[in-house]
Amino acid sequence: MAARGPDYFEDVRAKLTTTYVPAAKEEEVAVRRYVAMFERLGLLLDKDVISPELAEELYGSRLKNLVTKCQFVREMVADKNDTAKPAWRNFVLLWTVTEERWNDDRRQKPPKMPG
Repeated sequence: MAARGPDYFEDVRAKLTTTYVPAAKEEEVAVRRYVAMFERLGLLLDKDVISPELAEELYGSRLKNLVTKCQFVREMVADKNDTAKPAWRNFVLLWTVTEERWNDDRRQKPPKMPG
């Protein structure tokens, strides 16, 4: 994994061009950190700092690759023990709001939120 900086997530993004399964604990950590970046975007969405349209415009394609091509992420964010309080709440919010926009626009759809 590259040092933290502007290109920190480039390794993960590059791997998400195809189906991606983290092969080592270090790769899982990198994916979790990438998801955490989207978690922060979801927080901004939740607090009405940004609009759903802007979030999708800036990061929609990256989110789509993340949830489409990495089963690990779908399993990671699903809190199978408590659906009322899912883990990664703001990531789930971002995914759900963006998924609604994808559905409304009749674009190619990524998988539905687990649950």
